[in-house]
Amino acid sequence: MVSRKTEQKRLLLAIDLDGTLLNDDLQVSEGNLRGLEAAKEAGVTIAIATGRSLESAMYAVDRYDFFDYTLCHNGGLVYDHAEKRRLHVNGIDKDTVRKIVEFCLSEGESLYVRALDLWGLIGQDSTAEKFINLADNPIKQIASPAELEEQDVISLVVPGDRDKVRRFIEANNLPVTTAISAPQGMDIQGMDVNKGRALQVLAEILGFERPEIIAIGNYFNDIEMLQVANIGIAIANSPTEVRGAADYVTANSNNEDGVLEALQKFVL
Repeated sequence: MVSRKTEQKRLLLAIDLDGTLLNDDLQVSEGNLRGLEAAKEAGVTIAIATGRSLESAMYAVDRYDFFDYTLCHNGGLVYDHAEKRRLHVNGIDKDTVRKIVEFCLSEGESLYVRALDLWGLIGQDSTAEKFINLADNPIKQIASPAELEEQDVISLVVPGDRDKVRRFIEANNLPVTTAISAPQGMDIQGMDVNKGRALQVLAEILGFERPEIIAIGNYFNDIEMLQVANIGIAIANSPTEVRGAADYVTANSNNEDGVLEALQKFVL
């Protein structure tokens, strides 16, 4: 049973989705739900921090009403749910998008393009059907960089040979940040974009100091967020490098109410 204390807590809590809050069936467990509900009742400000797009993140958690903000695209966009507006956007400049798209087209590499008003796919990818089902707008097949000239691109996702694309980025000194948010593929964001920086931006907007910030995650794209927080918590299923960046590692995995364990120890 979750202990619910009556005192209000001034805390900013950032939680990753996949592998952290969500179990392997992509569901929020009853235990984690109870913990988040108790945190919300205690006055905690709760933000989702994910590599997903906003639409994909909301597909997973929109049925719940205790998330105040979402840091999506690995921090490329910060969204206020109460106000239904973007608080912060840091995308990829158009020339860089063009160069990466041209390279992927020439090499036959698939690439997802995630913009404010478009979700596109260059080439083919076996997982496209899953993403189509998560999107409010159908995925648009992109055949030329010219189709993206009017788009504000927030992130690109390489589902295939990430090493080849990374080598191209490094060889051309392109102003982007790359992140690994899943065992396969690679995310590409604007320069200096990561979940940690986005969490700092949100904290500054809301007036939270570092001692009031807690973050929970499980993968490589969570490391900066865990380091920015006063208390960074890695879930038990985290890789060794992520565990090393955390102040605390849960005994329980994402399939065993690991978030609830973290909340009980540090929040409730």
